[in-house]
Amino acid sequence: MSGRTAVFTFCCDRNRDKAAPAIWDALAGTLDLHETGTLVEGFPVMELVDDQGDRFVFIRTQVVVTTDNRRYLGALEPYFGIASVIGIVNWHEGGGAPEAIFTAHTLADSPSGQFGPVDPHALRGTLFALEEARAAVGLDRFTTWTEASHWSGIRFGQAPEQMHEIPVPVLDIEIGSEPTSWADPRAAEVVARALPRIFRNDDAAGELVTLLCLGGPHFEPSFRDAALGTGRPFGLATGHILPNQWIVGGEYEEGNGLDMLRAAAQSIKGGIAAIVFHDNLKGPLKALGRALGEELGVPALKHQRLRNPEDFLREVRASRRYKANH
Repeated sequence: MSGRTAVFTFCCDRNRDKAAPAIWDALAGTLDLHETGTLVEGFPVMELVDDQGDRFVFIRTQVVVTTDNRRYLGALEPYFGIASVIGIVNWHEGGGAPEAIFTAHTLADSPSGQFGPVDPHALRGTLFALEEARAAVGLDRFTTWTEASHWSGIRFGQAPEQMHEIPVPVLDIEIGSEPTSWADPRAAEVVARALPRIFRNDDAAGELVTLLCLGGPHFEPSFRDAALGTGRPFGLATGHILPNQWIVGGEYEEGNGLDMLRAAAQSIKGGIAAIVFHDNLKGPLKALGRALGEELGVPALKHQRLRNPEDFLREVRASRRYKANH
């Protein structure tokens, strides 16, 4: 498939973004970019059309888009209905976060039950592009991860509903999680190499088996291994990942948790093939996952089952939803 569009934003103020300016420099120094004729905050919007006919648009900004969504709606609106994905290129930090990582995650505010749209192909393609570029550059001290779905706009006073003002699947694409990694020029090179290859890596996935992941920590190894697992004609893919602390904080088991889980599943393009819950999740929350699985006709399984993908896929193929779609 060709003719797809991806849009990437970069805050180029080094006082406001700890990674994007260097990534932009690496990108502009290696790709044959062309001006689109549009300016955003004084920066020309640049683009690349590759030999497959896929288009990559690069928008520079004064602040990180996530911190002020509405400020950039006008710049992004021409790509609504056209772009397969918008990537906000920035940095990751946080207490207890792993060092020396590349990461991509979907947007959500789990406690309030607000979930941005997800294209599992775009997320998987991005993760694989990052991992392949990391290996090509030989940056062995880094690892590639997916992480819990969240939206940093909440920290900057934006209401969770505002994430829906961008009706395109959005990913945060980040270098983390400490100053040495943000400043590593080879890390910037990895992201620059990866961005124009997200669709090619998606093409290698085969048929996706998309998971809604519940529980566990912010960085859960079993969900990461599923997202980066290989194999044809099936490939596992994560949609939203809802960590334990935010499901508990949202009081899912006491209020309208089933409605919120349903909304998370419905926000994932193509639907989900399975629900995976971390075994440490509280019993009432596991019951909600099982109830949603019964409603949707998909299995709800413990995260340990991901260690044997063949058995896991066998159970998915035996499910009501899978049989109805094949």
